Amino acid sequence: MSCMLINTEKEHGRPPVRKSECDFPAIGKSQFPLKATLSSISKGEPPFPEKSFDVIWSEAAIHNVGFEHGLRLWKPLLRAGGYIVVSEVVWLTQQPPQMASEFWNSDYPSMTTVDVNLATLREVGFGAVDHFVLSSSEWQNYYGPLQEHVTAYRSNHAENSAAQALADSLQNEIDMWKECGDSFGYCFFIGRAN
Repeated sequence: MSCMLINTEKEHGRPPVRKSECDFPAIGKSQFPLKATLSSISKGEPPFPEKSFDVIWSEAAIHNVGFEHGLRLWKPLLRAGGYIVVSEVVWLTQQPPQMASEFWNSDYPSMTTVDVNLATLREVGFGAVDHFVLSSSEWQNYYGPLQEHVTAYRSNHAENSAAQALADSLQNEIDMWKECGDSFGYCFFIGRAN
């Protein structure tokens, strides 16, 4: 089994995946040995021949090229019946609060709902196998430590106006999540190439 892991240089403040994190010893010892290929995403054509992979896995990276465009770019890389697993930030309501709408419209204006992304998945030529929204505790696991880092960073760089601007930006995002976090989330979409 061959799997491509899509990585980004910047995943909303999260560090990129390192090569050492791509080893799957438990899976490798199973009856289905897994060969993982780590790839940094770009907006251009992927550097792999068609039908190279059984699975493409992309967490928090497809937004760099857009949900539909990413699916169209990566689908030819899958072997017949191959799977794509992508996480995408989505609206969980039809009427998001203004604070959340303003934040996401400036950061990711093509953000849409789960249902629209499922329709896009099908339109591009994938059968929708499953989807699920990450729990709010996952966001807490991200924003809780980020708040601690922002507070420390602000204190350690009190005289640096650029550092304070960065801290302000991150604090605005944290505050938006605290107030409006139930209006958006990360959804995993699992599709099988038709």
